[in-house]
Amino acid sequence: MASVPWRKMKNTKKVWFEIASPSVEVLSMNAIVVRFGLIILTVVLFLTWNAAAATDTTTFRNLAKGTSSGINEPKQELIKKQADWEKFWTKHTALMTPTE
Repeated sequence: MASVPWRKMKNTKKVWFEIASPSVEVLSMNAIVVRFGLIILTVVLFLTWNAAAATDTTTFRNLAKGTSSGINEPKQELIKKQADWEKFWTKHTALMTPTE
C-alpha cells in the first residue's frame, strides 16, 4: 500500500499536519484494479462450477411408470440398505393394483 503524502504546515504556536487526498489518477487506478479482480474472480468461479458439473456422472434408471404413489409428500432420500429400499418401495406401491 502506497503511503499517503503529507506536508508540514506551521502555525504560530502549534504544528499542524495536513493529509493530502489521493489524486484522481490513483482513485481511477484503484477502481480499475477492483473491477479487474472482480472479473477474474467471476471467471474462476464460473470455470470451477462448470468443471464440477462436467464431472457429475450420476445416472438414473426408471423402475416403474405410473400416476399414483403411496408417498404423498415430495422428498429426497438416500437409501443405502436393502431393508430400507424394500420399506420405501412397499410404501410407494401401496396404492397400485397388480397387473398381469
